Amino acid sequence: MNNLLLVLIALSLCFSGCQNMRPLNDEEQLRQLVKQIAEAQIAGDKATLEKVLANDYTEKPLYGGSMTKAQVIAAVKPLKGHNVSFPEMNVVINGDKAVVTGRTEDTIEMGGSAGKWTEKWTFTSDFEKRNGVWLAVKTVHK
Repeated sequence: MNNLLLVLIALSLCFSGCQNMRPLNDEEQLRQLVKQIAEAQIAGDKATLEKVLANDYTEKPLYGGSMTKAQVIAAVKPLKGHNVSFPEMNVVINGDKAVVTGRTEDTIEMGGSAGKWTEKWTFTSDFEKRNGVWLAVKTVHK
């Protein structure tokens, strides 16, 4: 009897908590994806980048040039002292394609005489929904 009561309580708690959970809409997914990509680049998380960047992904970094998905993943390594925020992000969705534009602020704290500073730039990222999943296909940093 006690086990049955515990199971019923557990199910009740799960049901009441699960009622408030809803799937993210496309705009929320894209905002989260932009942040996830930035966090993966800072953490050196190649596995995440492999999943969220399309195979035909290209990136134009701040310093110029162009990089493929393979080059981006090969170049990524953990960065210490970085804290990225997105004070502005705009999402425009057109069917299975989307463009996310915004501003990025990367606060870097190195300690010692290097101190702390913030780098700011803008970005434009193109996304496509392929097989029901949003993937980054192109990013340009300015």
